[in-house]
Amino acid sequence: MKRFRVTEKSKREHTIVRPNSIMIPRRETYTVIDNGLQVSFPHSGSDAEEKLIRYLNKALSKIGFKEDSIQEIQSKPSKKNLKKFFVILTTVACARKLMDRHPRTFEGSRVNIQEAVVPPFEVPSVKRRESPISTPPVQTPSNPNYDVSQVFNGYVPQENYSQEIYSTETFPAESYPAENYAAESYTAESYPEVNSPVLISQSLQKMDLGQSPSPAMDSGIQ
Repeated sequence: MKRFRVTEKSKREHTIVRPNSIMIPRRETYTVIDNGLQVSFPHSGSDAEEKLIRYLNKALSKIGFKEDSIQEIQSKPSKKNLKKFFVILTTVACARKLMDRHPRTFEGSRVNIQEAVVPPFEVPSVKRRESPISTPPVQTPSNPNYDVSQVFNGYVPQENYSQEIYSTETFPAESYPAENYAAESYTAESYPEVNSPVLISQSLQKMDLGQSPSPAMDSGIQ
C-alpha cells in the first residue's frame, strides 16, 4: 500500500461510518474514521478473520463492551505474513477505549492497533509532450497532367499509355493488288428468263386479255 506524505495541501477530516455505508477516499484529504480502528494482525491464512474476531471479543469483554459492538470488518491490502483489517465499531467511545487498552499480543504474536485513516486518492499525472507529433505531409505530383478526381472515376489520360505498345499500324493499298480481289460482272444474258423482251411483252398481252400470268411468270416476277 502506498504511503502518502502529509503536506500543507493535505487535510485531515473526521467522520463516522454508519451501517451499510461506503467510505469513499477524497482528493488531498486524509479521512479519519472516529469509530474505526486499523488492526495489523500477525496471521495471514484463510482463518485470519476468524482469529481476529476471537481476539476482539476477548478484548471487548475486558473493557466492558459486548460482542455486538463490532459493526463491520474490512480486509485491507497486506503483506505476506501480516494481515490488515479495518474494524468499524458501533460507537466512538468503544473504538478509543479499545485502542488504549487492547491486548498487545495474540497467540504469542504482536498485535498493532491504530486509528483508521483513509488516505486520499492519487491523481494520475499527465505527462506533456515536449513537441507535438508532426504528421508527414502527403506527397503530391509537382506538375500533374490530369485532375485527381479523374483517377477515382477510372479515367486515365491517353498520353499516359506508351505509344510503342498502342501504336496504330498503317496498311498501304499496294499491299492488296486488285487482281486478287477482282469484282465479278453479271450481264443481262445471265438471266434470259427475266430480262427477255419476248417474255415481258407476252406477259403484258395476257394482262390486257384478263388472263393470269403463266406459272413460269409467277415464279419469276412477284
